[in-house]
Amino acid sequence: VFAGVLRSGVVETEEAGGAWEVWMAPLLTRTLADVPAELLAEWSAALRYAVSGSREVHQRTRRALLRALAAPPPPSAPSGVLAKRMIYLSAVLVETVHCDDPPLVAAQIDLLRELQETRAHASQQVREQLGALAALLCAAHLQPRRRVADGDAQTTSSVQAAVQEFVGSMVGSAMQDAQAVLDKGRPQESARHSGGEGEMHASAVKLAADTAEAGRGAGGEAAPCATAEATAMEVTPAAGNREAEAQGVARMETTMYWIMGMVKSGEVYPAVMEAIVDLLVPLLRVQEVPDRDFGMVSKRTLAYLKYLPFPAHLLPKVVAALKAGARDPLWHTRIAVLTFSQAFIFRHAFSLQSGHAEDLREVVFSLLSDVQLEVREMAAATLAGMLRGAGAGFAEQVRRRSLEVVNAMAGAGRARSSKKARQGGGGGQGLEGDAMLTLTQQHGGVLGLSACVMSVPYEVPEWLPEVLIGVAKASSKPQPIRDTVTKTLAEFKKTHQDTWAQTREAFTEEQWDALTDLSLSPSYIV
Repeated sequence: VFAGVLRSGVVETEEAGGAWEVWMAPLLTRTLADVPAELLAEWSAALRYAVSGSREVHQRTRRALLRALAAPPPPSAPSGVLAKRMIYLSAVLVETVHCDDPPLVAAQIDLLRELQETRAHASQQVREQLGALAALLCAAHLQPRRRVADGDAQTTSSVQAAVQEFVGSMVGSAMQDAQAVLDKGRPQESARHSGGEGEMHASAVKLAADTAEAGRGAGGEAAPCATAEATAMEVTPAAGNREAEAQGVARMETTMYWIMGMVKSGEVYPAVMEAIVDLLVPLLRVQEVPDRDFGMVSKRTLAYLKYLPFPAHLLPKVVAALKAGARDPLWHTRIAVLTFSQAFIFRHAFSLQSGHAEDLREVVFSLLSDVQLEVREMAAATLAGMLRGAGAGFAEQVRRRSLEVVNAMAGAGRARSSKKARQGGGGGQGLEGDAMLTLTQQHGGVLGLSACVMSVPYEVPEWLPEVLIGVAKASSKPQPIRDTVTKTLAEFKKTHQDTWAQTREAFTEEQWDALTDLSLSPSYIV
């Protein structure tokens, strides 16, 4: 009934006799606040119907209803009422956001300022609806300029400036908000153990500066909302104020909801893409946090971005962000970079310049020797996928570099055995493996060969026998190298079990015997 009355356009007319202000608007406000969750969709549809239409009477309805919904709520309003209000505003703005009517535009500007001030709201449901509402406004006003009447040009420019200011506030505080997330989830003792807060903040500043410099060097321009230099300057050490940390966490979560809303809308315009690229490094840094609810939101956001097509002029900046994330002292960030790269490099296989693709592959290869075991294993899985479509040149380079490491390990082992035999077994203490190679470098070489084997699960190319022998040579090495050898040989047999006779024919008699002798157990091969 309410929707029909509003649709009729009788509000704020002489015939209505001031009924809208006297009882209709207050009644509607109270009713909307008491709507149960299961009826929110029906009431949102009713409001959307009420403001649809193109006649002058519908214009009056839109103004009155948006003015009533956009009125600031009382400070004591519960979070459920605030979340409902934003849902209703989204329903109304879907129909009215493109109108150039000055009162409607002014209401949108005021709403954007309110959203900017409440990004750090304490309620998760309010932050979720706030991000969705902000995404709706940004999608409408960050698109390429529409033709507008001369009299409305200034009004349209004002709302676009308000949108850019809102997005700029998110980009400008993103790195600091991400650091607040990490500080909240990391006890002070753990922070000192991992290098101290100063080192972490210095790293955050460097990440922002590196990304900005790479974007300029590739011919890119600063985002219209905020420059990357400003982002880096705003990263300041947390004062230890728990309330400030909580606000930073809330702002970061709102930003992630905004990203998801923009991607789901399908209206990701160039200005939005620039802001998303600037937000990529902070998002990668908060993928693993103790707060499970926050962690789920951050993982969902990155999943939305995995398959987002970035424009060609922003690809250098994305690659620079991934390279910066790969140098982050947090190993969870490095894993997030690898996870994102798996989809990114395939999604942009035909638009990435060869130099940028090589940079990403080199980043992945370098992480094979990371100090953290989980990062090394994820790098091997990522590299195996890249090898399937990277071309023969890169695959040959990976095999050559990995075999050099494994052969150096085997040569060093033989040299130590000869030395111990000459000294009667009384050699001095030293590094396990080649004295010039650390354990992580040795493991990286074996993981590189393992990635080559995993890249051809059902084939036996001519280079595979040599690579498998190289893997088996490391079977006597300490953990975790030995586990990698075991898993690789077991996976090879499992994927080639159906064609085992043909697979064996691809090896020479010497290669097969050497593989059987050097493997951890003959059962893996024979």
